[in-house]
Amino acid sequence: MLPARLAVFAVLSMSFACTTTSTPAAQQQPPEGVREPGPSAVPAALAVETGTPLTDDEAVRQRFAAYCEAVLARDGKKALGLVDRRTIELYGEYLGLARTVDRAGLLRLDWMGKMVVLRIRHEFDAPAIAAMTGESLFVAGVEHGWISDASVRGMQVAQVTVNGASAGISLVQAPSVPVLHFIKEPPGWQLSLWKTFPLAEPLMQKMFVESGKQDPLEWIVSILEALSPRQFDRARLDGPAR
Repeated sequence: MLPARLAVFAVLSMSFACTTTSTPAAQQQPPEGVREPGPSAVPAALAVETGTPLTDDEAVRQRFAAYCEAVLARDGKKALGLVDRRTIELYGEYLGLARTVDRAGLLRLDWMGKMVVLRIRHEFDAPAIAAMTGESLFVAGVEHGWISDASVRGMQVAQVTVNGASAGISLVQAPSVPVLHFIKEPPGWQLSLWKTFPLAEPLMQKMFVESGKQDPLEWIVSILEALSPRQFDRARLDGPAR
């Protein structure tokens, strides 16, 4: 069984719900165990020179390395091109909730939904949220450093499992269990972040119980305030700032 803390490590480091203090791009290094400019760079170069196509295993590793590199470089547009359509659709759904859902509606969302919707409201006012799309939200999250550099560097691939048009990556911390997923859709193997989000739920519930707080929204607010230099406007629990 996948350790809960590893599950959340995978989810929150590859999505934009939580982050740590960011590192300037000039000081950033590739993920631990990844050679510059990435683990699949040499096979890819050989494929171009020899005309030999990459295997699915090599292609998935290459796409994963490219995503990590895009995150560390704060290249939101490049990262956007490496995730699947459903992930961007989900970000669009979170935007819709950030525009409309009230406190009662927030309480009905799962933990990741609560976290992402309140993160959006904390970072953007109503006009900005109204103008955004799932694509632009994803790009902004990468460019603003909402993803932990340290946790992305800690991602070490143990094994790639390919099953037709889907694939999974396991990490060295739990080599027998795929925690990151890919789907084959144009233009190639795309990272399915949305498939990983449910893994965060059990640990977030455990963390909430251990926090001693009674209100789940206040617990999330306390996390957001720890990640931000400013206080959360409690009015945003009922809707975005006008």
